[in-house]
Amino acid sequence: MDNANAVTTTGGQNSVAPFSFDFGSEFIKENLPAEKRTELAVVAQNVKLDLAQDVAARTIRLQASSMDMDQTLNRASELAKVKGDFVIQSTHETASGRTEITVRRYSPIVWIVLGVAGLIVVSWLLRLVPSGSM
Repeated sequence: MDNANAVTTTGGQNSVAPFSFDFGSEFIKENLPAEKRTELAVVAQNVKLDLAQDVAARTIRLQASSMDMDQTLNRASELAKVKGDFVIQSTHETASGRTEITVRRYSPIVWIVLGVAGLIVVSWLLRLVPSGSM
């Protein structure tokens, strides 16, 4: 039985043969009794249907997750226009697994307030230290 995904070498270059769903025709080539060929053809057909179903499910998940991620990022863009802090977290089932998105925005006002508070604390501490001890 030939492997449809076999790596072949042609002229020093490696190439990969494309994947084929045509499993049934390979059993005709084998020197197997008709009963075994029929059993193998049924199994191959079931595997083919399972693979096609998996590809369809992954395609649907990919399309749905792409739309969901776009909506999440569009919402983050809208919130970024408004002054304020926000955190958006979302989880999406993609074709190959799960993707988690976290978008955060902290306005610079928080940093300005922290900086001013730090300067006040430092100046207050400098006043407590006697001028002759430095």
